[in-house]
Amino acid sequence: MRKAEAEFGIPKSTIKDNLNKEEKKPMGRPPVLTEMEERMMLEYIKILADWGFPMDGQDIRYFVKTYLDKKGVNSRFGDNLPTYQWLKPFLARHKDFSFRTATPIKRARAQVSRKDLRRFFDNFIKVADGVQPENIFNYDETCFADDPKKRKCLFKKGTKHCETVKNTSKQAVKKLVYFQVR
Repeated sequence: MRKAEAEFGIPKSTIKDNLNKEEKKPMGRPPVLTEMEERMMLEYIKILADWGFPMDGQDIRYFVKTYLDKKGVNSRFGDNLPTYQWLKPFLARHKDFSFRTATPIKRARAQVSRKDLRRFFDNFIKVADGVQPENIFNYDETCFADDPKKRKCLFKKGTKHCETVKNTSKQAVKKLVYFQVR
């Protein structure tokens, strides 16, 4: 062990622990929630995000507080409410989730179904039949919002559209751009 310590610069105690196959205990305090409880909460958070109602850091903290209160647990958190510092190790344990900026969309837009979209394109094919391609224009609407209230919410990594459903009265300046299809 001394020879390996000198040659490779590894502490003798580390070599001894590896030879004896001693498992190191995790550092720090154990988590307040069990692994199963955390996975269950993340599943609910993912479902809510998929429905258009993602949770930000404060929502998650109050979600955990409500769970601990109903469970009857008196945790190390004051009034069972985790701190913002609790979120960092929570996310470190669950690397498949991250905070991302959620884009607000109106409730009416969120309720458009696949059936509605299919009906639109079926109708478009009928209407555009026989129209020369040079007579078809693409309408693009660029919008500059005056209400940039976007919040960072927890989403499963790989989520394509991080959206939150909310009706707002935001105003915007619109610029219309027409492109000719060729």
